[in-house]
Amino acid sequence: MKLIVRTLILFALAMWIGGVLFFPIVVSEVLRSGANPHITGTIIGRGFHDLHYEGIWVGIAFLILLYAAHKFRALPRSVLPLTVVAVGLLVLTGFSQFWIAPRIEHARLAAEGAVRNAPPNDPNQEPLQKLRYASELLEIALAVGGITLMALLAWNFPAEPRTQYSASSKEYGTDAGAIHCLQPTHEKS
Repeated sequence: MKLIVRTLILFALAMWIGGVLFFPIVVSEVLRSGANPHITGTIIGRGFHDLHYEGIWVGIAFLILLYAAHKFRALPRSVLPLTVVAVGLLVLTGFSQFWIAPRIEHARLAAEGAVRNAPPNDPNQEPLQKLRYASELLEIALAVGGITLMALLAWNFPAEPRTQYSASSKEYGTDAGAIHCLQPTHEKS
């Protein structure tokens, strides 16, 4: 059971943080495509929407798995640091999804989707740029938090003792090197 819980924790973390780290690559390709700015904004907005909901659901699953790891003693150290960082990531994801994203979409639609072609004195430009900057900072914070979560999880995984085999010639006589007489001995790391 411990192995299953640890495997599911790793899978959930890979999905959660992998999406955050991979999404900027997708965004940069969409921006380089030269598509209509309204279509580009729609694609990126929809991508953020899906990414945030994936993060929320996988983050909740991650917290449930941490509880299971605590219950089954699948991790040798306290899961409290992992839980605190995971809750922080969920809060940031929720803030980005339910506060920043709707405001960005509203400002983008107010500029009729053509944000790049809008004149510099357009009143929709300043709030949109501030929201985009806040969104970028949040995504960076999520990436850093995810890397922190990976480091904490690596610290928390059990260090299995290395097994070495030795034979005692006193116990086994002349067959000391034979395979059947090998005994496992544990060496502390």
